[in-house]
Amino acid sequence: MDRIFHICFHGTDSILVEKEDSLLIIPKTKGDIRELRSHFYDHDYILVFNEEFKSKSFAYIERAQPEPDSHIRLFPQYIIRDSFKPKFNHFEITGDAIDDFFSPSQYFFKRAQMEENSDFECLYHSVCVDKWAFIFEGHRVKVSLSFGDILQRGVASDLKLHARLTVRFFRTNDIQFIYRLYSLIIRFIKIIRYEINCGTFFVDLYDEEKGKKSHNGYLQDYSLQNMKFNRGTHNMDYTCFKSYIKLFLQFAADNPNYSFNHYPPNGARFLGRHYSSLDLISIFSSFENECSANPKLFEKSDASDINSVREKLLNLIDKDDSLAMNDAEKMFVNQAKDRIKQLGTQYGQKQKIINAYQVMKKSLDNSIEHIFYLPEFRRKGHLADKDINEIAKILSEQRGKIAHGSGSDDFSDMDARRIKFLEILTHAMMLKRLGLDDPDIERIIGVVFSCNYIVFREQFS
Repeated sequence: MDRIFHICFHGTDSILVEKEDSLLIIPKTKGDIRELRSHFYDHDYILVFNEEFKSKSFAYIERAQPEPDSHIRLFPQYIIRDSFKPKFNHFEITGDAIDDFFSPSQYFFKRAQMEENSDFECLYHSVCVDKWAFIFEGHRVKVSLSFGDILQRGVASDLKLHARLTVRFFRTNDIQFIYRLYSLIIRFIKIIRYEINCGTFFVDLYDEEKGKKSHNGYLQDYSLQNMKFNRGTHNMDYTCFKSYIKLFLQFAADNPNYSFNHYPPNGARFLGRHYSSLDLISIFSSFENECSANPKLFEKSDASDINSVREKLLNLIDKDDSLAMNDAEKMFVNQAKDRIKQLGTQYGQKQKIINAYQVMKKSLDNSIEHIFYLPEFRRKGHLADKDINEIAKILSEQRGKIAHGSGSDDFSDMDARRIKFLEILTHAMMLKRLGLDDPDIERIIGVVFSCNYIVFREQFS
């Protein structure tokens, strides 16, 4: 149901109508819409309006557009609601994706197995399970994981046992900082679950002054209004990631523009029909981004072994009489010289894949038999040079055809195995950049992609 508020919008008495995906500004006097003409296309600003019981809401407006029936439609990115004072020092976040990853049921099941007296009153009490800290925009941020407090919301509680992340930061009135920090947590959840469909989240905002905690509103994220939730298709237990969560949080903080274009849009991908040409292009793009992010490890820049030959070629070109050339010929010669200078200092796509595998093979070799299991290309352990050459050659050729408009979405199951290899290799390279060692990378990709049973054997050995 639409909610209606009174607002003075740029000096004009108006009515604010809250729709499902937007806000309408309707002047009380119809002719006053002319006074707002200069604000028809305002964007990226904060709109403050009064809620009930003297509380305020803060809406970050991404864009606006005039409507034919004398009103303006505003599109908010988020709204901080029901705040009595614009001061905050922590927020608590819950959601289906957080429950799926941190799994309260698994925690209490394991606790019952390990402790004789494991009874816990979880209606009005909570238990803090873990704590982490990281640096965000130069400030220290603390995150804690807790289970319990089922009736924390009183009659509004859903009577479910949730995992709750509490995020503490310096006391501030900067709501954009709070939204960026909230976005970091969402980014962390997506990265660690390898899943973009994370559903919606409940975010309660708090302030604490002189040791007294007070609820100070909640955050509504319009960008996730209709986001669906995909439950993990693999047995991903947060305890498998327990030692690395601080690194994942810091990585999410350090990479605000991390792209999720290569993540599966509809759950795990296995067969040829699960991949499209856009998927391959996106995975390739992410692979090259990882190469660029760690060039000393994945890109060749030392050209000392071919320097003498390259200098001879450049000298031969310089000896030619450029005075007798026309402008088009001079441009061609300059382009040729630039290209010769580049040769030997970087790998093509095929060689990048080969080089990346050679760097990451210790973390991948136990997964090879579960990636390449089809009869026409069944491999186990370390890939031979001819095998990785063939895989890299076919992948780079497919990518080239798609980029030039001659590719198709008709991938075979064998094609899917090669693309899956590149996808896992790319994720392993990201984990290397995150700071994990090869044995840890091997464990994580086994859990995320179900391509080895290392963690499974650890749990049941």
